[in-house]
Amino acid sequence: MREILSRFLHKNHVQEKNIKYIIREDGLTKIYLADDRIIETYHTIKSLKDVMTEGEFLNVGKGLLLSVAYIEDIDHGVYIMSDGREFHGRKRNFSEHAQNKALIKAKHSKGSVPSMASDYAILDKMPIPFAILEVMELTERNFPEFYFRYCNEEFLKYHNCTMEEILNKSHLEFFGMAMTHLLAAFADIAFNGGNRLIHNYREDNRRDSTMHCFQLRENFCAVAVVSWQYK
Repeated sequence: MREILSRFLHKNHVQEKNIKYIIREDGLTKIYLADDRIIETYHTIKSLKDVMTEGEFLNVGKGLLLSVAYIEDIDHGVYIMSDGREFHGRKRNFSEHAQNKALIKAKHSKGSVPSMASDYAILDKMPIPFAILEVMELTERNFPEFYFRYCNEEFLKYHNCTMEEILNKSHLEFFGMAMTHLLAAFADIAFNGGNRLIHNYREDNRRDSTMHCFQLRENFCAVAVVSWQYK
């Protein structure tokens, strides 16, 4: 199938870098290109996505595949394309849209999704729990959201989890509603700078802790757990 699809794309002079979006309409799959051509086919969107470079296209709704390179912004689940066209992503899927917005922002600013594992590898063995959070602006839920972009080994032990369970996950995916009371503080630091000590008591695990938080760079809050005890 990959060979058939590759021949189809080559025959129609379709290069991946020129695809803006692919839409399923009227029983056909329509490929919209940057040169304003529209290529129609009976091949499925899923089969086309499988031959594209991983991570370069987002399936944000039924019958809708968008090129990351042509997404200008994501506003409350609405994907705004470089040609001005707008698409509504899946409803009630705040976490997915927030993660996609972080990806788009990273692509625009650096050309790639941020990976902090190598940048902060020197802290992997640090004997206190340390993490870096990327804080997103107000979303559909009307409060900020944060994602774990780096965690050292001690932080994983502190939360009794694996890297796969927490890295690039939102706080809602990992904690549920347990940490929402800290959102305002993390957002203030990430957006406005400065540093502060934050005291936190979690009723669910009866753990009292103190965190030293500071702005690592714009929209990023670093968190070092400097003391904790169980009650």
